[in-house]
Amino acid sequence: MTGRTRRSTRGSGARVRAAVRPVVLAAACAVGVTVVAGCGVGEPQRQRVEWVLAAQDGATLEIGVSAGGSTCTDDDGIEVAETDGTVEVRAYVLRTAGACSEDLGVREVTVELDEPLGGRDLVGCAGRDVTVGAWDLAADADCAEPRPGLLPGRIDVPVG
Repeated sequence: MTGRTRRSTRGSGARVRAAVRPVVLAAACAVGVTVVAGCGVGEPQRQRVEWVLAAQDGATLEIGVSAGGSTCTDDDGIEVAETDGTVEVRAYVLRTAGACSEDLGVREVTVELDEPLGGRDLVGCAGRDVTVGAWDLAADADCAEPRPGLLPGRIDVPVG
């Protein structure tokens, strides 16, 4: 197998809603409505976030993604890069300007690999490229270690 990177199409509806959200916030700010998500200046920023493995079965990974506060983050997808020796999973959110609510959530995501994980290394759950952490995983955390206990409540964060 040669190296291959793809962007998940799951959550593509969130991208559409994320594009509409700044317009709604700008309109609310213009009429003087206080919006908890903030009337800050600037475009939403794409941030890479921590994830943990909940379960793995063949080519299917069940992961929990740090989703942040519902008033300031929107899902921005999962990217997967597979090689003969490694599977890298990268999770992203869009962070809007302003204050966030404190309802930190975890989004459960199913990732389908091209081939079973097998003996390949699973990476990408933490490290220097992960800018937002919920669990403060060590940079060298074992991403292949199932951590279902880190997904308490398993709530869905509203998008948009």
